[in-house]
Parts: sequence; structure tokens; C-alpha cells
Amino acid sequence: MKGTRMSIERTLDEKACAGNSPVRFDEGEVALAATPRRGALLYTKENVLKCVSMTLTVLGCIVSCADLHAADRVKFIGTGWDMSLRTPEQILAQADEFAATGLDGVSISVPTVKDASGKSRGTHHTMTAAFFTKEIADRYVPIFREITSKKGLRHSFVICNWCPIDGNRLDWRDDEAWKAFASNMRAIAYLAKKGGLEGILVDDEDYGNKGQFFRSAVDPPIPEAQRLARQRGREIGRAMFEEFPNARIMLYRCLGIENSYFRVQNRYNTMQAYKTIDTTGWLCPPFMDGIFDVISPTATLVDGDECGYGYKAAKRDFEVAIARRFSKLSLLLSPENRGKYRAQTSFGFGQYLDSYFRKQAGDPEDEKALAASRMSRFAENLAGAAEATEEYVWIYGEKCLWVNWKDFRCHGWQKMRRVTWESQLPGLAKTLERLKDPYAWTIKTADALKAGKAKNLIAGALVKPNTWQSEKLPAGTFSSIPGAGIGGSPLLRAENVRGGCFIPDVHGVAPGDELIAEAYVRGDGSMHLRWTLDNVWAWNFGGVIAAAEPPDAEGWRRMTVYAVVPKGINGVRLKLNVHDLPGLTTEYSGVAVWRIRSAEKENGKEQSK
Repeated sequence: MKGTRMSIERTLDEKACAGNSPVRFDEGEVALAATPRRGALLYTKENVLKCVSMTLTVLGCIVSCADLHAADRVKFIGTGWDMSLRTPEQILAQADEFAATGLDGVSISVPTVKDASGKSRGTHHTMTAAFFTKEIADRYVPIFREITSKKGLRHSFVICNWCPIDGNRLDWRDDEAWKAFASNMRAIAYLAKKGGLEGILVDDEDYGNKGQFFRSAVDPPIPEAQRLARQRGREIGRAMFEEFPNARIMLYRCLGIENSYFRVQNRYNTMQAYKTIDTTGWLCPPFMDGIFDVISPTATLVDGDECGYGYKAAKRDFEVAIARRFSKLSLLLSPENRGKYRAQTSFGFGQYLDSYFRKQAGDPEDEKALAASRMSRFAENLAGAAEATEEYVWIYGEKCLWVNWKDFRCHGWQKMRRVTWESQLPGLAKTLERLKDPYAWTIKTADALKAGKAKNLIAGALVKPNTWQSEKLPAGTFSSIPGAGIGGSPLLRAENVRGGCFIPDVHGVAPGDELIAEAYVRGDGSMHLRWTLDNVWAWNFGGVIAAAEPPDAEGWRRMTVYAVVPKGINGVRLKLNVHDLPGLTTEYSGVAVWRIRSAEKENGKEQSK
């Protein structure tokens, strides 16, 4: 992970770990040799379904072991109404503010130009008429390159619509109309490549209600309409991939958006649903078939899954969606393209910020507490999306702004507020930074806490910590030596303990509190943060295992972990595990638990002691 070898240590405390084995996601290869960017998770059908069926052993914890493996691949892309109204020049002018949003990139509209008739054309007119050329794109390449050199904007996409918003529906038999569409896409792909963009973001929602990708009464019979749709897909795909062979083409909806249609119409009978394609006249599958006919071996199609707006992390909806898309949606394509789909499709998710502002039962009346409650709900679902995605989570917003635009404007019907999303969802930027690279963020935060001499909630319990060792093995000895550890901390020593642990306790935590635990270990040990209720193990709530860095010159390995206290919990028990061989010693030093956010304090209540 970004140059740091990660390891998750197994726990050998047979009493404390009975029935609570740690969760680990192995890395594996699934892509063709020509597609090295394929995600690290081993998404075979069997393994995906195993992941879906696993019990949620870290219920209530926003970050789990799987998040650590996500760090190299998760990118957050900001989009929405305010981005659609901004020019590349305006985005560049406020690049420094985007650096503070926690985003990795944004959607950038196709520059607005005049077509041959003198009409203004831009992002929304990709299918309407030919207007964008390579010559026009060349004028914007320098500013796009400068945009993508900035933090928070490096992984930006150029966005365009695949629906005839202000024009007539394209006749599938009209060669000239489709030639104009392909011409625009060729120039847009050229701009994305030359401008250093990640690729093209396609908004494929039918805003004009033209039903472009459903057969209409004026179209030929279904078999011929399907043939034409596939031909047009090849034409559009060829235009993009010839100009940008390594492109990522992200579609908000793609094939997955019709899952909801299938579930309603066929009562979850997925196989029956796919058999209805020929009778419904849905032309998106043959169109995408054409794109996969000509996809470059080094290109990636990103299924953005707008249905992610309604997914709940607590119900494992994101993992279920991955399994369904991987194993079922490929059946919509021709047999010769199903392998390409599985190898060259990256499964992402959309998140809709405005949905968290809808009134919920039990919402607090206090404005500050309400904002914290909304942010907590969003953070939980965003973590589920980040854990499941292969690379991208796009975040869409309508009523607020990503940055406080100097030139604020909007259409009257949009009724946008001149406030940022960060101001309405306090902690949004911090949450994005944490979830894109959980381990690096945790280390950085722990370092800041130590430098600021933050209160160590577990300090008192280290003077004479509770211990446990297996009765089935010869007894060893535990000791705590004041001031002998790193930075003058207590040194916890276990000699000849072949199966046991130190178990210091922290009391007075509240559900929603954010904690960071840390310890240095020398010898054969591992750290496991477990929950308690009224000083009794709460086994059904699971726990979090700390990742360990390689040993330093003196043999100390740093272990650090972030966790959120689940509902129904009021205590933390830190298991410092020992599993020595005879004659060996394990030592712990620098043991700490810090509270970085108090849920009760944010909700206006007095913090429990």
C-alpha cells in the first residue's frame, strides 16, 4: 500500500476469539494481461457471493480490514449541478479550494462553443449536432492540463450527455446523425487524452424523455433495431478508443440501472428478466455490445451504478450489487463479449448528497446535532461504497456547492443555496480523506494526537492491566514496568506466554465516538480492539484488528487502528495478544487509545465519565 507493506496479524487467543475469526480479503488477479488496472479484489462469482454471505463482524465500525486493501484504488469524484455550471477557467481559478474538499477529481463540462448555425453547444448537446472538433479541443488542452496538475482535481473527467436533450431522438437508421455524435465523442476523447484527464464521464439519464435506448414505433422491428444499436455502439466506441486507448469511460447508469426494472417486473427472477429483453425493446444492451466489440484492450468501462443512491451499508447492499452486476449483467451481452465485460468493467457507485437532507424519524431538533446525524449516516454508507468499489465513487449534489464559487449563479428552477457541502455536512472532507486511504489517514492523525499530547484514555489501565492466558498451555508471566517504554510509557512484558493477552479497559465511551488505538510490539503479538457493555464482552459486536508495519531497527512494529463505537456499547477492551514460543518474550510499548470525536459532545450532551 503506497510503499508500505501491510500485514494483518491473526489472533491466537483461543478463548477471546472463539467464533470471531478476523475477516481478510485476499488479493488476486482477474484481468487479462492487457488490463493491469483491474481491481485487486478477487471477484470470481464464488468469492463475491462468499463475501456477501459473511456475517458483519464489525457492525457499527465504519472502517474494517477490507478498507485497508481499498486504499490504493478508491477515488472520489465530485459532480452535480454546481459543476455543470462552471467553465474550466472557473474551476482552475479556485483549484486551491478543491484541494481542501477531500475529492480526487471532478466532472468538467465540455467547453461551450458555437456550432455552424450559431447556436451555443456544450456538454448537453453531444447527441444533438456536430459542434466539437479537435481544433477547438486544442485550445483547451493547456488549461485542462493545468487543472489536472492540482490536488483534488488530478483524476477529473470530462462529462457529456448521451441523450438528445434539446433535439429530436436520433433515428437508428440515420447515418449522418450518428456520424455527428461520433464526431463529437472523438473530439471529446481527444481532449480527455491530451488534457491529462482520467477519461469521459457519461450522464446517460434520459432527461429529454426521448426514449433513445428503447425501441419506438418508428423504429424497425426489434431484431433489426438491435442490429443497428450494436452498429452504432461500435461507431461511438471506435471514435473514443482510437483517440484515447487507455480511457476510462464512466457511465452513471450503464447496464445496471435496469436492475430496478427487472426486480419489479419479474419478482427478483433475474434469469426470466433477461429473457424479456427481446420483447421490451431495450436497446442499451446491444448498444453496449457494440462498444465492447471495439473496446481497446487497455481501456476500462466504469459502471457507475446510480442505484447506489439508495444502498445501505448496514444491509451489505453494495457487496450484493457487485455480485449481481458481475455474475448477471454480462448475460445481457453477446457470449463473445462477456469475458471482456468481466475483465474490463470496473464496478463503482454513486452517492447522492441531497438524500441525507430528507427528514428522518428521530432526527434531533438541534441544528448542530442534526448536521452531525446526517454526516454520520452518509459516512456509514460512503464507507460501504468505498469498501466495495473497485476504483470510483462519484458523489452527486444539487442544492449546495463543492466550493464557494466567486461567480455564483444557477438557473431559477434549481434553487441552489450559496453554501458548501462541507458547511452542511461537517467533517465531509475529513471523511473523504480517511476513506480513500484509511491507514495513511489513521497514521497521520495518530501522529498529530501524540504531537499535541492528546489525552490517552487507557493510560490508567496500563499500570496494572488485566491479563489472560490459556489454561491448556504452560503458564508464563506478565509484568508492567513504569516509564520503561517508548516515550516514557509503561512497558508491558509477557515472558513464556504461549497463548494469552493483556486486556486493558477503557470506560466512558459513547456510541458514535471515533477512536484511534495504537501500540508498538516487539515479539510475536497483535492488537485487537473489542467492545464491552457494562464491562462485559460484547461478542456479537465483533471488533477491529490493527494493521502492523514492518519492524524498525530495534524490532518494534507499530500497530494503529481507527474505529467507531457501535450503538449499544459503552466500553473498549484492547486485546494485546501474545503467542510466544517457549523461552521467548513479547513486549508492548506506547499503548494508547485516543478519542478524536465525541458523539455526545456534538449532540450537546455532557460527555460520560
